[in-house]
Amino acid sequence: MRTRRPTSRGSSSASPASSPPTRKLELALGSRLGGESAKGSLIDRLLAGGATSASTALIVSSLVRQPRERRVRQLLSRAMRIVASQGDRVVATVYTAKPLTAAQRTRLSDALSRRYEGTVSLNEVIDPTVVGGLRVQIADDVIDGSISARLADLRQKLAG
Repeated sequence: MRTRRPTSRGSSSASPASSPPTRKLELALGSRLGGESAKGSLIDRLLAGGATSASTALIVSSLVRQPRERRVRQLLSRAMRIVASQGDRVVATVYTAKPLTAAQRTRLSDALSRRYEGTVSLNEVIDPTVVGGLRVQIADDVIDGSISARLADLRQKLAG
C-alpha cells in the first residue's frame, strides 16, 4: 500500500479501521453468534434516518443478511468498488473526527477529481481517533493529514 501525505512527515501506524466503534460493529457483524436477520436488523437501524439512499441500504442489508461464509468488510468493500466502477467513478473513504461541511466536501471532491482524473465520490466515516484533519483512502492510496498521524510521527521521532 502506498502512502501519500500532504506533508513530508514519515508513515503512521494509526488505523481508523481499528477504532473501538468500528471494531465493535465489525465483530458484531462477523460473529458466528446471532442470526443473519438480527444482524440485518442492526444494519437497518443504523442506516435509518435518511443518511443513505434506499439502494445503498438495500445492498448493505442484503450483504449482511447473506454473507455466504465471507467477511462482511470484504463484501462491502467489493460492493463499493463494483458500484463505483458501474458509474465510472472512484470512491474515496474519508476518515474525519467530525462531519465535513458541504463546502469542505465540495472542495475535497473537486481536488481529488482533478488528481484522479475522474469523478470522485466521498464516503465519509466519522472517527474520533483521527482527532483533527483527514485521512483519505482511494483503493491502495492513502493521504494521511490527520492530527493522530502527526502525533504518532512525532512520538516516533522523539523515541529515536
